[in-house]
Amino acid sequence: MIHALFRHLDKDCEIVEVLPQKPTARCPFSAIVMIGGYKKYVVIAKTDAQKFYLKRSIEKQREFYDDFSPYFQFNFPDEFGNLDDFTYAIYPYIENAKWCCDNRPIEIMEKIYKKHAKTHKMSPGLLAKIQTDFLSSWPEQYHAQIKQLPLYKEYFDNIAKQTSIKIYREHCDYTVNNILDDGKNLWLMDFEFSKNFQPVGHDLHDYSRTVMNQYQTKQKLAKMKEILMDNINDIVDDCCKIKQTKKKHKWGKMMHKIMKIFHRSKKFAYPKIWNIKPTDKICILAPHPDDETIGCGGLLALYAKQCDVICLTDGRYGDPDIAPPKMTQIRKKELESVMKKFGVNKFAMLNLEDSHLRENKAQFQKLNLRDYDYIVIPSPRDFHPDHMAVAQMLKKSMYADAYIVFYEIWNTLANQTHYVDISSVVAQKRNMINMYKSQVKHIDYASRIIALNHYRGICHNVEYEEAYEFQK
Repeated sequence: MIHALFRHLDKDCEIVEVLPQKPTARCPFSAIVMIGGYKKYVVIAKTDAQKFYLKRSIEKQREFYDDFSPYFQFNFPDEFGNLDDFTYAIYPYIENAKWCCDNRPIEIMEKIYKKHAKTHKMSPGLLAKIQTDFLSSWPEQYHAQIKQLPLYKEYFDNIAKQTSIKIYREHCDYTVNNILDDGKNLWLMDFEFSKNFQPVGHDLHDYSRTVMNQYQTKQKLAKMKEILMDNINDIVDDCCKIKQTKKKHKWGKMMHKIMKIFHRSKKFAYPKIWNIKPTDKICILAPHPDDETIGCGGLLALYAKQCDVICLTDGRYGDPDIAPPKMTQIRKKELESVMKKFGVNKFAMLNLEDSHLRENKAQFQKLNLRDYDYIVIPSPRDFHPDHMAVAQMLKKSMYADAYIVFYEIWNTLANQTHYVDISSVVAQKRNMINMYKSQVKHIDYASRIIALNHYRGICHNVEYEEAYEFQK
């Protein structure tokens, strides 16, 4: 592509380095080249999403120049255009620049905000304007899916509750790698997520998280927006695949293969958000009453109307001090109470003997799960014979083309592929687990599983998440 570009521009160039390309929808091909004795930074966008972000970044850079130029340097492209099936930009290369890792950008940005921010009284029109400008940072084809995210609604519900709010220009991709320091000047890079009309908070929060952990931003909204944006970017990256050309520089080709293997490897794949559509139907199979809530309580709280629950055994051996028939009745009532509290429309108990699920294989395999898009079951490596038996006994003929999704109860998933951000419903999950009084009197399941959910959130910088492993 580079050689084709410079043949078209009738320029001689020498490739200095082809930069490794991450296999995401937003990351274009890039390289450092030598032209006429000067280094240039070349960006080539192939997919529609890459073209959108490259064009937007340049446009927003120009829009922000007047407000930001007294404090930051801008690197405008020398050339920008289209050739055949790709869009390109050629920038001057900033020599000897390093990432800025101190508090100067925060001090400067706060000064800009103080100068340009305006306080507005909240109104339906203002809320609509904020939403429109927020969505404009992503291609239009993803807007409907973004609006279905539970956190999207929660975030804008919280904004709507404000009596007044400060609005300003928001650079929004204000992480350390986008602030360069050449020893004399600070260079502000990457404007693809910039916004004109947003509440104060996110980019200061984002920068303080990556550089100054002790810096406390005041906004709950800032943290919420950060998580929401990560979720949205996962949607875009999950939906749009990079199309690579056959001709690649040797190093670039090798790096692409390495990254492709890395991201597709089941062992090393980076977990993605589980994007549940409004039309998706989910069936959760719980070996015992309480497994569905311990493993999937956040999922149930967020998508109760789309989830059906089938409890496979009667839980009769859930307490050695209580007779099995009485224990069965207790656990049945607990399950009914929890399902009604969640708002689950369809749930059932098969009443197979607790701890003997494998011996009831024939009855289990009569289940018809063909109408579901996802069948959610315990991991086959979970430390309970009934939990392991579900995965081992499930047959393809029972579920047609559905995804099989593992959840974790007694053992953590080794190959997590997806996650659900449950930060907004974690209190509800804790309460639901504690409604299984016959079980939590022996083991504090709520504290332990919520601690695991909290730990899982490290990977995606969310407060709490449930881990899932997809099989097809």
